[in-house]
Amino acid sequence: MTKLPYGRPTCKYETSAAFSRRRMKYDIGDAPLECPKEEPKKALDPDEEKKLSGDMRELYDRLLPSAESDKRRLQFVDKLGKILRKEWPGNEFHVHLFGSSGNMLCTSESDGEMLVEMLKGSS
Repeated sequence: MTKLPYGRPTCKYETSAAFSRRRMKYDIGDAPLECPKEEPKKALDPDEEKKLSGDMRELYDRLLPSAESDKRRLQFVDKLGKILRKEWPGNEFHVHLFGSSGNMLCTSESDGEMLVEMLKGSS
């Protein structure tokens, strides 16, 4: 088993972890946070609230996956299942989406996390 530069063991097949570095420190110390220069607003005025609501709605509409995107994602899952069944005949596979794709919090550009479950085999 290889070791990361700072001594933690890693899997011999996982090479990216051995050469990667943290981009962000996890320990930011015990220094107190700075006080804001201005007191934050307690509430928005009606025009600001209307603009913010409109901006959020526009962002929501832009990020919402299209019907075509949903269709492509499901076609990919179906195709993956067919490939697995063809390559390993006599086995039954189910492909499950999880994460943002599974709970429908994804965008059209989101990745698709999948779990492949082999239900029975002839081996």
